[in-house]
Order: sequence, then structure tokens, then C-alpha cells
Amino acid sequence: MAFTPTVDTEHALEGGLILARGSIAASGNYASGGDPVSFAGLVKSTTLYDLFVSGMAGYVYQWDQANALLLVFEAGADGAPLDELGAGALPAGVTGDGIRYVAYFKKFL
Repeated sequence: MAFTPTVDTEHALEGGLILARGSIAASGNYASGGDPVSFAGLVKSTTLYDLFVSGMAGYVYQWDQANALLLVFEAGADGAPLDELGAGALPAGVTGDGIRYVAYFKKFL
């Protein structure tokens, strides 16, 4: 798996939600169309509502909620707004990036 999250803080919110913050380590290979991020066993929920991800190295991280995948985009040499990373080994800019996230989960009742 290319993306491994770590939970730094977890807070119960009103409305039956949990807010979690932390970091994501990137390693290995990236698949076209994105890779999963598993929070299993890290928070008191299995239902991820939304995930907001950012980094410091200039890459753009986007959560695809419909397919439960994290996508990585970079500036394209062709002047396109953003190009998705191609399948293969993650570049050093991603594996060395300080990737942070904020996630919302449905709380177990």
C-alpha cells in the first residue's frame, strides 16, 4: 500500500462525528486512479465521511470519496492544470513530503 496514515489526535464532535488529524507516510508504488488509505484500527469508526489532505512539496492530494482512493497530482509540463501521477514508484517528492490530513468519520453509537 502506498499510503499509511498515523492518527495524532481524535476528537468526538456533536452530530455523531469524529474528527481525526494526523500524517500520511507514502512509500512503494502508486496505481493509476489512486491508492486506498486504511484507517482500520486507528479510529473508533469504520465509516470515513471525508478526508482533506495537503503536503508541502508542491504535489496536490485529492480524496476520491466515491472510490475511496487517494489521488496524487503534479504540474504537467504540457501546461495542463494538473496531471495525475503515472503508475509506478512514487517519486521522492511524494515519499519525502510532509503529508497531513483532517478526516471526518461517523462515530460508533
